Amino acid sequence: MSLKIRKFLRCTCGFLAAVACPSSAMAAAPHDLGGSFILWLDGFDISGIDTGAGASSNPGAGASVTNWVNKANPSASAGVVGEYGFTAPLYEAGKGVMFGAVEPSSIEFFNDMLELPLGLYGATGTLTASDIFLVSSTRSISESSALWSGAATGSASNRINIALPRVNGTIHYQHGASAAGAGWAAAGSQYDQAQVWNFSANGSTLAIARNGSGIASATQSSNYAPDASHRFFVGGQYDEDSFIQSYPGTI
Repeated sequence: MSLKIRKFLRCTCGFLAAVACPSSAMAAAPHDLGGSFILWLDGFDISGIDTGAGASSNPGAGASVTNWVNKANPSASAGVVGEYGFTAPLYEAGKGVMFGAVEPSSIEFFNDMLELPLGLYGATGTLTASDIFLVSSTRSISESSALWSGAATGSASNRINIALPRVNGTIHYQHGASAAGAGWAAAGSQYDQAQVWNFSANGSTLAIARNGSGIASATQSSNYAPDASHRFFVGGQYDEDSFIQSYPGTI
């Protein structure tokens, strides 16, 4: 499974785009896309050695994943959260990185998640448009996030947040100042099977597509204002004020 983030709202040519927009998919991504990808975490190539020939390097089945190489920018890869008590997720052979499966020993919540230590966006000014492609399988419902970028303290506004689903059963996508975001009431059949998700923002609209079909949208500003203090988590959410929870699924 895989996670890919593109700065700008365009249909991506490649494996995931072949599902989301097959008429324009032409080549393997992101090797042919230059600098437009800022994050590519490949669940079939944890060590990031493939350059287009299909090679891969992964931990053994059930082994801890302590470093997930960002194939778009290896210097900004995902590692274990640095605070005391956090643990590493596990590798699920043939599927990807499994979160929410390591029983915590020191705190109440599952906390096996990964973080880009320097964040993803930095102080880049306002980000109005992005494309997020995510291949994942959710095991159970949980009040958690599969992807989360924002300030570790303070208001729930001004962040990027994807929940698959929230505890109310809704697939939730937030990109910017509004906590409302876009949502889709997921059926129970969405669990324990791989899904290809596309979460997109273009400045005035948020949209969610699943397996190539649009399922939800919301008309609202998608202006996200990252700064150097914002943190970027994969496979969980960490809010220093009140909340720690891993995503119960595989990416």
